[in-house]
Amino acid sequence: MLPNQLGQATFEEIQNSSVVELLDSSTSNAENRHPEFREFASTVIFPQCAVSEENNTSCTSSPHGDNTASCMTQLLPCRSWCEEVLHMADDRTKNRFPTCDLFPSPPHACWNPEPDKKYNQICYHGSGMNYRGTWSKSTSGADCVKWSAAQAGFYPTKYPWANLENNYCRNPTGLGQPFCMTEDGSQEDCDVIQCKLFLCEDLGPPNYGHRTPLKRYYNVGDRVAYTCNVGYSLKPGAPTDVRCTDGGLWQYDKPSCSGDCCRLFGSIE
Repeated sequence: MLPNQLGQATFEEIQNSSVVELLDSSTSNAENRHPEFREFASTVIFPQCAVSEENNTSCTSSPHGDNTASCMTQLLPCRSWCEEVLHMADDRTKNRFPTCDLFPSPPHACWNPEPDKKYNQICYHGSGMNYRGTWSKSTSGADCVKWSAAQAGFYPTKYPWANLENNYCRNPTGLGQPFCMTEDGSQEDCDVIQCKLFLCEDLGPPNYGHRTPLKRYYNVGDRVAYTCNVGYSLKPGAPTDVRCTDGGLWQYDKPSCSGDCCRLFGSIE
């Protein structure tokens, strides 16, 4: 639906624009760009179109003669999507697009792709400025407070476009990953999954024992240490810690704990 945000009103103008060159080169430079860059650029060049049927005399009369009207609305990319995609772009690329403050955000109509998922959880791309999942705990396990709470301070006022809903983890400032505010006023990173990474899922504690650190998912290279409760010991030969390896696979299976008395009786037998 033309004209677009670049002021282009015809296909000829689009074909001769520098943004189309970016589309043509986006596949060759994919590793340096946001994974949704091509989709974002396409939506800027060719905005989505929302069509609703309603009784509105200001709209074009229906050709079907059913007393309804067809209303078409241009759906530009949502600002949070723009912020996330262009946050990963170089200056040359950014300068070919309108600044993100020119794009709408909810409750105004705008276009945002369906969030990607990994391990059945909504994950994030880049720095997560467009993360729209519902995770609400920090990496330390602390509960997040609502963005409307006093601890969240100026965020809702300064970043009204950033989908700051309830107490869900978000990243309005473009830091390394989504974060939230906790009850004591601290800003903490959230244990949210990055779409491009392979992770190891938590194996849980051994019977009659526990593991540290306690996380939902572990990055490649992370180690988990296993210890047993008083009166229990790891079975002979079992590793005391396990490392997350490439591809999201654990180096060893989770070790087991057994009662010291049972092991003693077993050795007597």
